[in-house]
Amino acid sequence: MRSLDVIQCINDVASYCNNVSTGFPLIIDTEDYDLFHELIFRLRIDVAKKFIYVSDFCKDDSIPDIEQAYSSAFADGIHVLVGLSQACMLQSQSVLQEYLDRAVNETCREHTIILLMHCREYLQKKCRQDIRLERRIKFLGNSTQPLPQIIIEHNPRYAKGTTYNSIGDLLSSLEQMTNETIKDSLMISLVTRYSSALFNKAVYSVSQGPESFDVLCQEYPFFSGCLSKENGTEEQWQWLLERLEKESFEKIIADEFKVFDLEICIGDVLENNDPGSNLLWLYWLAIRIQGTSNSYLNKAVKDIKNQLELERSIYFSILSVDVDEEDFGQCYQERKKLLDKIKDNKKISAQFCNEVGQKGRKAIFYLTDRTSDEQICAMKWLSYYDYTTKETNEILQRVLPQVFLYMDTFTFNESIIQVDDEVLAGELTDYFTEYKKQKVSNKIQEDFLSKVDKIAEDRPYNRLLGRIATFKNLQCREDSPYFIDAMGVEYLSYIKNKCKEYGLITEVRIAHSELPSITSLNKDYIDYFHDTCKNTKELDEIKHGVNYYDYEKIKQPIHLLDELAVIDNVLKDIRMKLSQGIIKRAIIFSDHGASRLAVINESENGMIELEEKGKHSGRCCPIDDDPQIPYATYENGYAVLANYERFKGGHKAEVEVHGGATLEEVLVPVIAVTTMPDRLTYAFENDSIERKGNEKTKLVLFCNREMNKPQLRVKNKFYSGKLTVDNKHAEFILDDIKRKNKYVAEVYDDNKATGIELQFEIIKKTHEVDLGF
Repeated sequence: MRSLDVIQCINDVASYCNNVSTGFPLIIDTEDYDLFHELIFRLRIDVAKKFIYVSDFCKDDSIPDIEQAYSSAFADGIHVLVGLSQACMLQSQSVLQEYLDRAVNETCREHTIILLMHCREYLQKKCRQDIRLERRIKFLGNSTQPLPQIIIEHNPRYAKGTTYNSIGDLLSSLEQMTNETIKDSLMISLVTRYSSALFNKAVYSVSQGPESFDVLCQEYPFFSGCLSKENGTEEQWQWLLERLEKESFEKIIADEFKVFDLEICIGDVLENNDPGSNLLWLYWLAIRIQGTSNSYLNKAVKDIKNQLELERSIYFSILSVDVDEEDFGQCYQERKKLLDKIKDNKKISAQFCNEVGQKGRKAIFYLTDRTSDEQICAMKWLSYYDYTTKETNEILQRVLPQVFLYMDTFTFNESIIQVDDEVLAGELTDYFTEYKKQKVSNKIQEDFLSKVDKIAEDRPYNRLLGRIATFKNLQCREDSPYFIDAMGVEYLSYIKNKCKEYGLITEVRIAHSELPSITSLNKDYIDYFHDTCKNTKELDEIKHGVNYYDYEKIKQPIHLLDELAVIDNVLKDIRMKLSQGIIKRAIIFSDHGASRLAVINESENGMIELEEKGKHSGRCCPIDDDPQIPYATYENGYAVLANYERFKGGHKAEVEVHGGATLEEVLVPVIAVTTMPDRLTYAFENDSIERKGNEKTKLVLFCNREMNKPQLRVKNKFYSGKLTVDNKHAEFILDDIKRKNKYVAEVYDDNKATGIELQFEIIKKTHEVDLGF
């Protein structure tokens, strides 16, 4: 197979084009760039020939559409295809062979000339296999020029040799390369977004040039110690490198965030993050390098490879720390501090609450009060597992502070229950303390069920005053009435604690509602207050499942959070109107309470089947005569259950139930609320008491105003004081408090909770022994 010179090739092309089509393309290959271009130059003299360059089939720095270029060369007319071999060699040897095989065997209607480079060895092998191919495969010249080396660059400043900014430009240069250009430099740089991996099978030698991160680490070695290339994109490293040429990294951070500690601006950075900006990435990078005073934020940053997962990592990184590890407490507090600074992400928060379940019983210790999702999750967990009293208090204080105030023990006394019966007051204190624990844990203890059954028979509520009598005792007809539907006495500790927080004084009384404990039979307050009450129905609606709560779907008492929120909103309204002088005193009261335990007990009394299905959830039944049912009373034409059963056929309660005669359904609070007087001062004259022998503990309370009936509540017990001198001093004998310890006393006056707590301490004198020295 002989080699031809340019003139001979031109003659062969002329003969091929001037005669009738052979039905096959004419293929000319050379390995000399100058001969290749001289041939093209001479062929272009004939304007009848249409040249098709594969480089023209590249769009927006994409790889060329070789197939479209190849197909175009076989259209009607005379076509010259240039760049096929160069384009194929950019991809792989197999692609090159595929198109060479097609070109050798392709048929055409008219005339197609294919100009190739550096394909001689493969084409000569084809000719040796089939000698007839020598008539349509020609070889131009004998000299061989080397293939160029291609270097992929992402940053044009590092490019070497001749530089091109797109694959199309590179391919065009390969189509037009001369012996002189290859002699000057074998190296060609392609600046592109693509990685060199795209060309890892190319026939050309293609390598990756130094990337911005590599240059960054060379010029600023401190980056290499804490970062890797995967921590940013090439564009981000390039952007940073360009900025570092003008100012130091520390100055860049100071200019962008304008704070000494990056923890401070976490909320602003996340909220104002523009997807097209490098701000969040720079923030994440700065923490990786410089750190913050918040060690948990440092951990959250180091747990992820880039800034995209920063917000999620702030929520989730704590799951890699066990609650028993020494630094868990610090991680917990620092995480909560961060969550307080950022906007609540409902999606991530819900995901966290779902995945925290992997911690089993310990999951609840990871939750905070920062999001409603976490609080609901905590309420569920309290019913999943049994926690010690210490654990429960820790959980409530940390995660459910409103529930913690609700669970606080409310101590009843004779003044509150309006009956001279200290035993009954103590029983009510114990009853509602236990009731709340079981409502929150969603479990009923057997001994409590027995207690409820006994109370159902004894019915001690009959000894308490009714609502109107209680109103008269408080002399509140001219006060501002606040009616909260279905608010039982279980909420007294919450109300008292919130009033203390808001600087309000409360005076509490307990009354009984009429049976059955339904609204229609407990509207006596309307006439008493001349229908001027501010009515709050939301609490009752929650208990009836007007919202999405439904015991059949969600067994856990998560509705309690909304119940407390309803009451809190009422207290805030009262605080506002008292402080502005719109009202002088508020009276909070209800028509009846409700029972959660009667719902979760899920027990039916089969002695009566209700005809009116859906009425009062089966807690009472209209009937002509007393049916003589154990644990039930007959009042106002109704059989009323006083235990935790419901009559058969009654509609199951969605959340809580009323209509029955349990203490939580029947007893209702009446609370007078006023503001604390200005400059009111209470103090102990002797807050450090030295006890000797069997002496009784004596405290003297001072007030800068005259007191009426001073009391102290210490460890859930009330102590009455004896006024002395000017009625601004009161002496208290705490006969059963003897042990050396520190104590907290809550101050009451005239049966009103002042919201003031004072500390005192009992110490025992150490006897000194004279050794005679």
